[in-house]
Amino acid sequence: MLKQLRHFLVPVLFWVVGLVYISPLHGAVTFQTPAVFGYSAKSVGLGAVDISNRASSSVFENASLLALSAPNNLELFYVPSVMDDLPYTSLAFGWQPDPGLTFAFGYLSAGSADLSRTSLDSDGEAVAGESFGFSDSEGSFGLRVRVTDALDLGGSIVGYFRSLDTISATGFSGNLSATYQMAPYLLSASIQHVSGRSIKYSNGAVETLPLLFTFSLSAPVFTDFTAFFQLTGRSADSFSFTKSAALSWTPFSVKEMAILFGYKERFQPLTSKVSPVLSLGFLASFEIMELQYAYERSPYFGSPAQNFLSISINY
Repeated sequence: MLKQLRHFLVPVLFWVVGLVYISPLHGAVTFQTPAVFGYSAKSVGLGAVDISNRASSSVFENASLLALSAPNNLELFYVPSVMDDLPYTSLAFGWQPDPGLTFAFGYLSAGSADLSRTSLDSDGEAVAGESFGFSDSEGSFGLRVRVTDALDLGGSIVGYFRSLDTISATGFSGNLSATYQMAPYLLSASIQHVSGRSIKYSNGAVETLPLLFTFSLSAPVFTDFTAFFQLTGRSADSFSFTKSAALSWTPFSVKEMAILFGYKERFQPLTSKVSPVLSLGFLASFEIMELQYAYERSPYFGSPAQNFLSISINY
């Protein structure tokens, strides 16, 4: 009886604490890193809920989740065009020399060398001018350490590199995280941008990364269904929070495939508007390889929808 009560109360307490902690947050944070596009088709399909990640790409936000990855994992995510113009790439690699220790490295980039300046002619029509380049990339190195059979801690250092025409910028920050496994529940929390937090431009401008607090939970809800929930608090000049939820269905208990449903809230760039984002996804596993597909409908992109493909390899 006590064990059953614990399994009920711990997730409830986890969410109550999270809600109390970030419920006063309000307003919006406009700064976005290229990570807003996601790290894999699976992460897109599951509403970008951190705790749904079972691969090396968790190094970008929550390194403690490397405990759920295969001992050696490589994940590649490539989108030919987001927002109509920018190709996007994400690559992550994880290595586990010991069951209690995992190292991981990740790199993601969005950019184009052929963007056109626009101006208005005498009739008020937009006219394309000379081309210029834009790139926004992020590199992350992290590790995960097992503290007990149920608790893993993680940390990572992230470097930001960007350029716009003749202006360049760099910055660094650190992330801390923890994951607690209490079957059948999984709990995780992370704090991003706990140090550094400044992007310094070559023209003297400085931009501050928001401080992010993430609380997430996963739990089986029905046979072959797993639910994921996340609250993300953001603190910069003002405060805000967003919600995410997802559902993974393993049809007919066939473990080699899964159908994904995701919902998340995302701030539009340079505005205070929050937009709901819906997604669908599909996973298929073959030996050491997992193929991932996701479809996301969002007003963020230049087109109303986007298709995503990625591959994850365990060896």
